[in-house]
Amino acid sequence: MDFDKKYDRREPTTDFSQAKLQRLLCRSGYEPAGCIKKLSGGYSNLNYLFESKGTKWILRLSGKSVREFLGELSVLEQVETILPVPRVLRFETDAPEVNRHIAIMSFVEGVPLSQTEDDLPAAAIESIARSLGYWMAKMHQISFHTSGFFGPGGEIVETFTPFQEKTYHYYQHLLSEPLLAKRLGSETLEKLARYIEINRPLLESLPAVMNLTHSDFNQKNLLVENKSGHWQIAAILDWEFAFSGSPMIDFGNFFRYDTELSPHYEQPLVEAYLANGGVLDHNWKAQGKYLDLLSMMQFLTREGDYPRTFATARKVIENTVE
Repeated sequence: MDFDKKYDRREPTTDFSQAKLQRLLCRSGYEPAGCIKKLSGGYSNLNYLFESKGTKWILRLSGKSVREFLGELSVLEQVETILPVPRVLRFETDAPEVNRHIAIMSFVEGVPLSQTEDDLPAAAIESIARSLGYWMAKMHQISFHTSGFFGPGGEIVETFTPFQEKTYHYYQHLLSEPLLAKRLGSETLEKLARYIEINRPLLESLPAVMNLTHSDFNQKNLLVENKSGHWQIAAILDWEFAFSGSPMIDFGNFFRYDTELSPHYEQPLVEAYLANGGVLDHNWKAQGKYLDLLSMMQFLTREGDYPRTFATARKVIENTVE
């Protein structure tokens, strides 16, 4: 699945000079050998691959707030012995060479699922789906004392409780945004408002709302590897939007483009999820689609000009509320 055709990048296309990156890494205690390579895939961050003393590392440049940046790193620290994630070796806020927060992370071998799934046979997709279900179950079993957003040290610094009530009120807030009306049109906006109201029981019946939720759980953030003929998840990347909330958000995100997905994902993923301790209601897919509307509505209330992102969000909303 080609996400570059669906979304615009928010991070400016600024490419920092090799000299600046070299100075930054040397000051951080690394001795980069050869070219520092910019990687594709990041939509709001920049990622570079470099080698030092025979080992590959990732340099991540973040333009997020300090809270969001440190929140992401705290999640990675909490889950590094539980889930397949990169390890954070060093970080710094407002590195002067690049005027961004930076983190140096371990490099994980693998290929983004988005770049390979279209070429894989059914058996490989089913194997990946089982691996996905296993790791999603492990992730969603990590629970917290409340819903909300992470800050330094893994503390929840912005609570979102009670989850169902706050989420419903956030829907109403987004529905009142002038940019949403402008970009959706009055007819679709009315359908959306009606859909949110009629299907509110999907929100009220969520089985869990204080669990680790990745919140950007899709093929571009999943590395896969073929290990001795067995395809599996190598790493779950980009935790910048992670929070304590409803696991159904991750299901809604992954199955957002279900008509474009291989039909060999759903059954093995769900079976593995349930077999490894995950909890799903009978209407889990409808719950996921309901919650996924939040992201689409947020996209459409974003300042600036992001034509691909806006077109994608409109299409997802229209397909959901029809």
